[in-house]
Amino acid sequence: MKILIAVPCMDQVPAPFCNSLALLRKVGDCTLMMKSGSLIYTSRNALATAAIQTDTDLVFWLDSDMVFQPDILERMVDTLQKNNLDILTGLYFRRVPPYSPVLFDKLEINGVGCNFTEWKAIPDDLFEVGACGFG
Repeated sequence: MKILIAVPCMDQVPAPFCNSLALLRKVGDCTLMMKSGSLIYTSRNALATAAIQTDTDLVFWLDSDMVFQPDILERMVDTLQKNNLDILTGLYFRRVPPYSPVLFDKLEINGVGCNFTEWKAIPDDLFEVGACGFG
């Protein structure tokens, strides 16, 4: 299995992220690619293009301001395979108050933008979301 660990970032990344990344246990054929730039969406698009061009099986997106457990990639790949999923996100929270999860129950797209419905309560087990963040 070919996995791209994709990290869009600015010019520098925080030390706690680097520590987490150094301790991350790899699964299969992993390649790390970091794309820096002032526009994160441009970096994300470049990483997605690279994943397509290199016939990557899975893309593991990480934001450079995150910290995570060393086994997170193993656990996520295992969950993807056991449940036959195409997309899986972890539970993470905004960095500013009210520190709500970056998960949404529903996403409605209309002519002027998007409406997100936030979760009232987060289930304890695997569940389907309407939308999520990219970290």
